[in-house]
Amino acid sequence: MSESSESNETNPLMGYYRQYIGDPDRAVDVYAGFGLFFVGLGLGLVGVAVFLYSATLPPNSESMYAVRQVASVAAALGLPALLLGVVVLLPVDLRMLYLGAGGGAVCLAAIGLFVWAYPHAWNVTNPPDYSAQGVAVYSLGLVAVIGATGAALV
Repeated sequence: MSESSESNETNPLMGYYRQYIGDPDRAVDVYAGFGLFFVGLGLGLVGVAVFLYSATLPPNSESMYAVRQVASVAAALGLPALLLGVVVLLPVDLRMLYLGAGGGAVCLAAIGLFVWAYPHAWNVTNPPDYSAQGVAVYSLGLVAVIGATGAALV
């Protein structure tokens, strides 16, 4: 028995993977998958907590908008990261990894548009309003990530 296989037997992540999924092809996939999943979960929880904190700030203040921007970015990064964790963790075709990564990149571009436009050009009555474009681009990326995740689960 080699040293690497002995360390894999004592590693709880590898143990869970072997118990519920099977033998991993590469250890890096297990670590990256669990890492993305838990980072995504953490970012989502941070986004919710920071948004709830923003409700305690004075309405329509610059600090409220800044805190809500942080909350939105954290939550918007968290969902695709969590779903990509599933895609990386499960044994899938390489095309699904590319689809998930491409969808994640599109989501990242939409988050960049949000950071650039919020709050003065996001969901406002006077043009320019970039909220529809931002949500459409993010949704397109998220659909790709969800498609890759669905393929990984089937």
